[in-house]
Amino acid sequence: MTQLWWVVAYWIGGKYGLPILELTESVRTTSQTASPLELLRGLGYWFFYGGDVYAPWLEGFAEPFMRTGLALIASFVPAFLAFAIASFVRFQQRIYFVGLICVGVLFGAVAYSYPPRSPVGTAFEAASRISPTVLSLRNTQRAVPLIVLGIAALLCVGIQSASSRLTSNWRMTISLGFIAVFALAISGPYLNGFIAPRFSRPANIPQEWRDAASYLNEGQGRVLLLPGQDFGSYRWGHTLDPVLPGLTDREVVWRELVPQGGATGSDLLAALDRQLQEGVLDPELIVPLCHWLGVSQIVVANDLEYERYRTVLPGEMMRTLSDPRAGVRLAATFGDGYVNVPDASRVFETESSLRNGQSTSMALPQIAIFDVPNPEVGRFAARSIGSEAIVLGDGLGMLSASASGLLNPSTGPLFSESQLVGWDAALATVDPLKVEQVVTDTNRLHESRYYSLRENNGATLQLTGEPRSGLSTDYLSTGQKSPLNRLTTTRLEGVASITANAYGNANTLNPEDRPSNAFDGDPKTSWRVDYEPFSVAGVEGPPTISLDLGRPVSSNQIVLLQPQGRVGTIPVRTYKVVLDGSRSFTVTTDPNNPFSEKGTSVVLDGQPFSRVDVSVLDPIDELKGPVGLAEITIPGVAPLVEWVSVPPPFGMVIGTPMPVGFLFQRWRASPTEPVRSDPEPALRRIFTVPANDSYSLRGTVRLDRRANDAAIDSVLGTLPRGTVATSSERLFGYPAARASSALDNDPATSWTTPFTGVVGQSWSLKLDHSISLDSIEIATADLPNRSLITSVEVKTDNFSKSFGLDGNGPIDAFGNRTYRLDLGRSVTAQDLQIVITGITPRTSKDLYSKSESILPASIAEIRFQGAPRASISNSVAPQCRDDLVAVDGIPIPILVKGDVGSLGDLPLQFVGCGSNPFTLSAGEHRIVAVNQPSSALQVDQTILSSALLNSVQGQVSASQLEVSAATNDSAQIDTNGSAFWLQYNQSSNAGWEAAIKENGKTESLGNAHPMGPFANGWLVSAGSSGSIEATVQWAPQRWVTASLIISIIGLLGCILIVFISRRLKSQTIDGGYRVNSAPFPSISSLKINARSFAWAIAAVAPVALLLGGVAVMAGVLLFGIIGVVVASKFSRGSIAVHFVPSILLGLAIAIVIATVKIAHPSVNILWPSKFEVANILSLVSLFLLLALILADRSEPDSK
Repeated sequence: MTQLWWVVAYWIGGKYGLPILELTESVRTTSQTASPLELLRGLGYWFFYGGDVYAPWLEGFAEPFMRTGLALIASFVPAFLAFAIASFVRFQQRIYFVGLICVGVLFGAVAYSYPPRSPVGTAFEAASRISPTVLSLRNTQRAVPLIVLGIAALLCVGIQSASSRLTSNWRMTISLGFIAVFALAISGPYLNGFIAPRFSRPANIPQEWRDAASYLNEGQGRVLLLPGQDFGSYRWGHTLDPVLPGLTDREVVWRELVPQGGATGSDLLAALDRQLQEGVLDPELIVPLCHWLGVSQIVVANDLEYERYRTVLPGEMMRTLSDPRAGVRLAATFGDGYVNVPDASRVFETESSLRNGQSTSMALPQIAIFDVPNPEVGRFAARSIGSEAIVLGDGLGMLSASASGLLNPSTGPLFSESQLVGWDAALATVDPLKVEQVVTDTNRLHESRYYSLRENNGATLQLTGEPRSGLSTDYLSTGQKSPLNRLTTTRLEGVASITANAYGNANTLNPEDRPSNAFDGDPKTSWRVDYEPFSVAGVEGPPTISLDLGRPVSSNQIVLLQPQGRVGTIPVRTYKVVLDGSRSFTVTTDPNNPFSEKGTSVVLDGQPFSRVDVSVLDPIDELKGPVGLAEITIPGVAPLVEWVSVPPPFGMVIGTPMPVGFLFQRWRASPTEPVRSDPEPALRRIFTVPANDSYSLRGTVRLDRRANDAAIDSVLGTLPRGTVATSSERLFGYPAARASSALDNDPATSWTTPFTGVVGQSWSLKLDHSISLDSIEIATADLPNRSLITSVEVKTDNFSKSFGLDGNGPIDAFGNRTYRLDLGRSVTAQDLQIVITGITPRTSKDLYSKSESILPASIAEIRFQGAPRASISNSVAPQCRDDLVAVDGIPIPILVKGDVGSLGDLPLQFVGCGSNPFTLSAGEHRIVAVNQPSSALQVDQTILSSALLNSVQGQVSASQLEVSAATNDSAQIDTNGSAFWLQYNQSSNAGWEAAIKENGKTESLGNAHPMGPFANGWLVSAGSSGSIEATVQWAPQRWVTASLIISIIGLLGCILIVFISRRLKSQTIDGGYRVNSAPFPSISSLKINARSFAWAIAAVAPVALLLGGVAVMAGVLLFGIIGVVVASKFSRGSIAVHFVPSILLGLAIAIVIATVKIAHPSVNILWPSKFEVANILSLVSLFLLLALILADRSEPDSK
């Protein structure tokens, strides 16, 4: 009864809330640290060992227990002594306390997988993936109190028994010695108050946050807190949760690692914040989200520890919100001049921070508040029938449809397709001739992983469910709970299938590493896998990719090309190729040039084959990073083509024609993240048109910020015709850092090299005519966030000379030092090159890997007689081109125009030109938007609007009914007697119930239906005109209240029982409890019956197999048989048997300590897995101890 309150809460959460268990830690995650040895020393909870890229979660607290010999020994001593006492001291309750330890260890370690899981553990882990009930038991380490209780009782018995043989002085000396050793062993954690330094912070929240909360309390509506946070990690301290919700009276919307609220609302918020974190957010999406969530103000926290969880940089966050396209206004700031750097004495920079022309050390307000225009803050809304919109898509699809203008702004309400399925009354109410229907490609079938706030979604799957990431614990997302045939999936043409045992990494999902990229004919894409963590997580075999061609082909060779230009890729030394599962070929790559563009040729036997398996044979423990393949080339066999297939419009499904538009978006990654590449280099879609109709085409194009310098200059018209400026490399993802920026006579712009590898980078100019040179002026950057160039080499067609730069050149206001390079004679040149040959390196600590990286160097200006002048224009001249988009193989001319902005990241709009609109017949069609490297343009979004949709948008407008006297749970609505939509703006939840009161009569509207991207909705039937009262309540609250009352009654009953029992005990002579134990025995008194011991071993061996696995059972049988033989053959053999459990446990402990001292395993969540043999020995010792006690028939009778 006393526990009913939380049982009911769990039941309600499971019935009405998000599937939190499935979205959080899996059994595989929680059990990977629950080793038998860790449980025996009272540890094993996964959080104790974990960390982020910055530091362990319990830095300064947990480390001594995994590094310091004294702390290790001290933590193992209680268990070792308890085993010894249980082996030697006989007392009546011994079997009970040893049983507690056995139950605690075996249950706690049931799913531990090092050594491989036992049969019971395997079944438990498998069941947890299909049963929420089993998954709720995932934290098996909570059995540790049973172990601690058993050990403590055994230690007390040992002390009581030993005291009979010791004088008082010896007892005092030994006791003080133990206390001193344990105090010294845990002195570090003790001095910190058993609180990790990371969680120590000032008692008071910074005044800036208090002031911001006071300011917010004056407003209305919800507050959106950006950016999302894995946990509340501020520069001034760690709070685990954000501080703002506890400081303001207003409702706060924020995103954490674990989704919150209703399914649609959390998906909507994640769609915006994930794109923000990944650097690909279109600011136009911000205001629609705020209107749907009832947000009137946005709070930006610029004091987060952004490096800890790869959170978006503060400068990037402020730039996004300050962008005019965002449509919000800066209203207030608190803590102006705040500089957010991890270490004030160090430089911390990234490609993203440098591309802004700023720095991570730039001064910003600690807290910024933006106002949202025309906020919709009311709890209740009511709309007339006849202006609905239906979107096939997830939260991102709804946001994009609204921001793109594909939906009429006055349309309402907005439904996702899945919200109308099963809501028959609503479906019957919608007028198919007036509804706006938008089909997007965002409602994808994919895997999801919630280990971070970014890179949550895996590759789009085929209907077969491939490709899977390799982790069985990844959550299969089905969009807005749609059936599979209503989800966007992929189709592969040219092959039957291509799969791999894993792709990407074990922390985040990287769809650009999917296996299909290894057979797509594009060497810039690749299949990659960071395999070591996958092998630890249970993925079997070496990294392997499997290609099924679906038909027999013949070839004498195949060519394996390793990933090209992918940062962090580890070169593979040896591949194994298997044809049709039986014919094997092993090949070694060129050790001097493993990433050769020619690849590695594998000579075959010339026989036909239809299946190719390629495995990496390098030892897994040497694969300290991603490996893979860019291309598997089979001469004469065309590569595959991967299409993204969008379901037919909803109107076709229900057999009702509806106006339709299509919105397709290319999946892209931030161009400033060298470790990422675009998941979709090109946009390829298959879609279905319901009826013959004409369609207009429009969309957006972006500058390919990774295109080469010449291509970008060409599209922007930067240089005169016939002039080409290039560089060996430039700052990653930053077009303004290209070579021509050194020719624009603007000291604020520059050619900037990448991080690291600065020496050897070169700037080049090619002219269509010859010029005469006798000197060159260069201006190089001398800034804290740039490496200083100290020497260069000037090269022309037939001239070369080196120059030293002394660092004393005159410096301008932009931090550029100018040097004159005298060539010594007149040089005629058509080609000019300047090579950086020396630098004074300035370094930055990489925010993610924590390693040192050399900062880029910059040349702001290069001047010489006859130098061409680069324009500073960022505009693309309007031009009609037919090389970017094609429908059904027919090029569609589009007019591209606009300004890409100084950072090159603004979208360009395009519309159809020529024969636009064009006619599409009913049936399946294909649209392709391919990136042309020479054009430096990438099509990101295509919008197809049918003529019928365009006509409907011009005619339909929603009628908003007047809502008055609104409170949190009721409102007055003025109606004209017609049916209308009632909307309640709280997170969608089936537990909400509504009723209306009209003319003194109350009518229940039943449970809520999800309406739009966030709210709850009901259809109110026609009635009389006038004012009606609408009320809502959350029905499950009655169950919560009842369970609380019952639990309180149960608690009072327990108190009463305790009071009565104490009164009864006080009337007895001796109400205490005493453990009957024999004195600490002499060696000669230790006896055991060999036959009894054999029967005991036979009894525990099957249990060892089920709960410990084959290796543990083998150990139990081996040492058990030896013990039986020794006990039966030797006079003192039975004495020796008593020592075996303690010796084996001691050996296991010694292995751990020796491994720590010799191998120094990293302190992380994998630390317990480094002691496989020791864990087997510990379980063997536990089962032998249990057998020993079962066989020992000499226990005293109970007294």
